[in-house]
Amino acid sequence: MDKSKADRKLAVLVDDAQFGEGPRWRDGSLWFSDIGAGTIRRIWPDGRQETVQSGMRTPSGLG
Repeated sequence: MDKSKADRKLAVLVDDAQFGEGPRWRDGSLWFSDIGAGTIRRIWPDGRQETVQSGMRTPSGLG
């Protein structure tokens, strides 16, 4: 097994999303839509989270 893969760890980034979808890495952070909450969210590498847009009816995917 490649040593770099063996050293990787899984971590929970979000535990309050209702229906997360379409994660995309862009501009140094992870973006995803939360269809259930009607939001677009952003997570920074240091763990900070931001709701970028809210009040959407069906924010499906970001591709």
